Amino acid sequence: AARTASQLSVFESGLDEETILVAMRELQRGAADGAPHREVSDKHGDVEEGPPPVEEPGCVYLEGSRRKVDFILVYSPAKNQAVRDIFEEELLKAGLLLEYVPQNQSGLCYVKIHAPWDVLSCFAEIMRLKMPVKEWSLRIQERNAMLDCDTVEVARKGGRSHKQFAVTFAMSKEYLFDIPPCKEDFFTSAQRAQIVHFILQRKSFSRKRAHKKYDFGVSRLLADGVYLAAFPLHEGSSDFKGEGSPRARLRKQWASLLALFRGQPLDQIRRYFGVKVGLYFAWLGFYTYMLIPASVVGLACFLYGVFTLSSHVPVREMCADRGSLLMCPLCDNGCEYWRLQDSCTQAKLSYLFDNGATVFFVVFMSVWGAAFLELWKRYSARITYQWDLSGFDTLEENARPEYLARLSKIKKRDIELIQQDTSSDSVPFWKVKLPYSMLSCSVILLLVLLAVAAVVGVIVYRMSVRATLALSNDEMSSFIPLITSTTAALLNLLCILLFNMVYTRLAVYLTDMEMPRTQTEYDDSLTLKMYLLQFVNCYSSIFYIAFFKGKFVGRPGKYNLFLNYQQEECGAGGCFLELSIQLAIIMVGKQAFGALSELALPYAMRLWSHLSLIRGTPKDARLPKEPWERDYTLPDMGTTGLFQEYLEMILQYGFVTVFVAAFPLAPLFALLNNTL
Repeated sequence: AARTASQLSVFESGLDEETILVAMRELQRGAADGAPHREVSDKHGDVEEGPPPVEEPGCVYLEGSRRKVDFILVYSPAKNQAVRDIFEEELLKAGLLLEYVPQNQSGLCYVKIHAPWDVLSCFAEIMRLKMPVKEWSLRIQERNAMLDCDTVEVARKGGRSHKQFAVTFAMSKEYLFDIPPCKEDFFTSAQRAQIVHFILQRKSFSRKRAHKKYDFGVSRLLADGVYLAAFPLHEGSSDFKGEGSPRARLRKQWASLLALFRGQPLDQIRRYFGVKVGLYFAWLGFYTYMLIPASVVGLACFLYGVFTLSSHVPVREMCADRGSLLMCPLCDNGCEYWRLQDSCTQAKLSYLFDNGATVFFVVFMSVWGAAFLELWKRYSARITYQWDLSGFDTLEENARPEYLARLSKIKKRDIELIQQDTSSDSVPFWKVKLPYSMLSCSVILLLVLLAVAAVVGVIVYRMSVRATLALSNDEMSSFIPLITSTTAALLNLLCILLFNMVYTRLAVYLTDMEMPRTQTEYDDSLTLKMYLLQFVNCYSSIFYIAFFKGKFVGRPGKYNLFLNYQQEECGAGGCFLELSIQLAIIMVGKQAFGALSELALPYAMRLWSHLSLIRGTPKDARLPKEPWERDYTLPDMGTTGLFQEYLEMILQYGFVTVFVAAFPLAPLFALLNNTL
């Protein structure tokens, strides 16, 4: 796994900026009495109450203590030291503890960050994190009618004694929550990293008041090269021996071929990587299981065509003596008469996918699609209850740091003056939002037309190649349709892969220009753009063959021309075979390219990072020895996180459901792709 936890999306809901400032002032007043030092040693004082935490296998702690390292900052000391000093001073004022690792052989420095209990509890309330409450507090609050009745009733229906009820954390009600004797263990590692990332994204790195309104956030520092990386540490090694760390357990029970037929440990995944990653794998596992019956029926349909091919009357007559019938030329100039037997190979291949069992398979897939949606609603409701994900309101989300920075720069005012739910916390519609939205729509329309133009170009390629091969009059003339369809499908696949690289970057750039206020609005806008572009890019050529090809050809003696070429028409067996070839090559080829990229790219990126890390160092010090050095060489997930994975599965779902009649093996290839 890559630095997945560093990309955990901040749970953006909660209080307004004024409340955050008040909370921060309280923390600063507390830090004034015993502010943490920049070097961690015995000067730290006892921050956590209760007994010290039990040392977990594989966890990294601050030196000389048992305080977990929640986040790592990496930088090169050659430049930007003044900016880092200001930013790290702000982190200290926020109550975080910092420990500095001296420069290593590779010339890099590391900053370990630990969030004490006071910081965690304060920002857990600000971010409205839901935390488990004590069982006795649930009974007392139920008797005093302090909780919502529906919520208590759901807890009664659960019937599981180990199921803990969770509510939004509040420092004033701390006694109600199931806080262990060691408060360090109350928040999970993912939640601790989430809170620290929330703080890093909102701290300024400028002393000038005029610049503080837009000079803030670790993302900006990473983009400017002040820091090289910012990420939380993995918990232990993936091959840890003995008791085993959470990472080692996940590799053994989940990320292993030996665990192929086991159920996914979703609770462990959620606890380690966070809710968003856990939800993705919950959906992926459910979808993959549902593909099993569809794959079995689709394979049976294909095998039925294989075993009944010799007894199919139309195919037998076309390939026998009756297939010697003389057929009219396929064009007015240069084409000669041809015999029906020349379509024998096409007819046989077409029957494999278009036979009597196809009708049953189409009906089955219609029922399968409806059942999939209903069963997923049931399963997702169960996951929502078990993980306490209900009650999320997008209206309560805080604004994105990037949004506040640009908004402050536009309005020439301080972030502190921008209040939630007021007219000042909005982008000027006529000067900013409308022009950028119109520009975004124009660019998206241009990209859609570009994808359509690529399909038209492939159509012209089909017509020109088919006309050229038709004039050859050699023994390969009977395979002209297959050669043309296959090469055109490969050309379409190449265009799709090239356009995908461009679409992702442009969609992210256009969404940034639109300045969505919250993370939910940002994700919705990016999803709409990407799916629209990918839909046209992947499905346009298939729609053309299925619904338009051969409909506007004309008649012998009066064929309709396009760019001085006669329009292509379907063969004697129809366009079904060509549609199957197009669908198979695009779907299987796209998945194969994606699978190879997912396997090879992380190793290549890790090798490059490792080579960059050891360049110029002695041979005896080239291997990264410390956990933060090893994790630094891991590839980054990027800014979009699991978005590309979701998009790939949604496009695959479209191939499996919309065009499955033309390619009954689509569910089987989808199952193999998701499993392997």
